[in-house]
Amino acid sequence: MSSRSLPLFLLLTFMMAPFTQGCDSVKKKQARRLAAKAVKDIRNESYVGATGKLKKAIEIYPHDEYTHFLLARTYELRNDLPAAIQEYNRAIYLGPNATRKAQSYYSLGNIYFKNKEFVKAALNFEKQLKVSGSAKQIQKIRPLGMYHLGMCYHRLKKYSESEDKLLKSISLKPDFIEAHNATIVMYYDQAKEQPDPAQSAPYFNKSISAAKKAIATGKANDRTYNLLGLAHQHLKQFPQAIEALNTAKNKNRYSAIAAYNLGATYDLWLEELLTKAKEEKNRTERKKIMDEASQIRDKAITSFKAFLQLKGGDGGLKSEVRVKIKKLNLMKDKELYEKLKKRGRRRGRRRRRRR
Repeated sequence: MSSRSLPLFLLLTFMMAPFTQGCDSVKKKQARRLAAKAVKDIRNESYVGATGKLKKAIEIYPHDEYTHFLLARTYELRNDLPAAIQEYNRAIYLGPNATRKAQSYYSLGNIYFKNKEFVKAALNFEKQLKVSGSAKQIQKIRPLGMYHLGMCYHRLKKYSESEDKLLKSISLKPDFIEAHNATIVMYYDQAKEQPDPAQSAPYFNKSISAAKKAIATGKANDRTYNLLGLAHQHLKQFPQAIEALNTAKNKNRYSAIAAYNLGATYDLWLEELLTKAKEEKNRTERKKIMDEASQIRDKAITSFKAFLQLKGGDGGLKSEVRVKIKKLNLMKDKELYEKLKKRGRRRGRRRRRRR
């Protein structure tokens, strides 16, 4: 078929194609130059300037997924989340680049997770993990996607799915302490949902095992030890709980939660000792228990006072701690009164004997 037999508009289209492609190439280069300038603005936290440049770049060449991705990231940094979601989806639609798609799905997942839309978040993290390719960038964010997907399932109370994803995240990055901590919390929350202590104990033990694995990486932080302490506390393994919580406090001496958990653990231990003392019939043994209880009470007061001196923690919790300190001090005053009373009786007996 000769060119003459073709309709005129088709002939013109074929003739103009090389010129159109050339124009597109020039426009794309212009858009990318503006995008490069916008990247500098983003690094300097000049998000308004970056937004203006990226919008102009999109006007020049609207088909570049990279520019839409950068604009989405800028909107996210400006906390304009609806606009960010729109641009990430546009980048996914336009882009054949597997890395960019994975990053866009990951960013969308994070936005929905922050908004507590866990079903939507999980869907995007799943899509991120399904994106094929062997690019290094994808491999880097794969453990993060697996971790966040596990967190979504945790929030949705799909514990078996959460465990699977979190453990896979750890297998991909063994020293990923956030994933280790999330696994500890996941077992801990399962334990608290059980109707009785006998059913919760296996999950608290799993939480303790997960914490020990985290510590073995050498990357454990104060949160790891806090969680370990709380798991021991629920099992009434008070010396182990105190050891873990003291380590948490040493790792972060400004941690208000570590100081509070220490005080609360000593307080619970004190209750156990007082109950034990009431049930003990042997006077000597009861005195030993009460002496230990006295020491534990003093440590509870010290830890609670340390909590009040630290920044952090809500006002309601601080009010609760003040009430506890008052109660513990009254117990201390009563104990001192009883001791003085006994001493007074002994002195009275001695005086009578002398007479």
